Amino acid sequence: MPGRRQRGRRQETLAREVAHRLDLPLIHLDRHFWQPGWVPTDEARWRATVAGLAARPAWVMDGNYGGSLDLRLPRADLLVFCDLPLARRPARAGPMIPVRFG
Repeated sequence: MPGRRQRGRRQETLAREVAHRLDLPLIHLDRHFWQPGWVPTDEARWRATVAGLAARPAWVMDGNYGGSLDLRLPRADLLVFCDLPLARRPARAGPMIPVRFG
């Protein structure tokens, strides 16, 4: 994704490691949100996509899409929120990785 900061790579690495250790499928929300040419998915289609992804029996989900938390959090068994020291925080909030166990 253009302009992706270091935070994104760390978040992705953490999600990949959690999924590997728990033997769960990893869902990268960016891969579902961005259409060819970096066109964002419209809101209605995005919410339907996220609802379908969250309905799967087990997963680790990587992404910061606050507009879909109401669809993801009720299905998550665990939320990983990285609260970095102020000096290491990026301009935006730290990564959140919901995890759904089967």
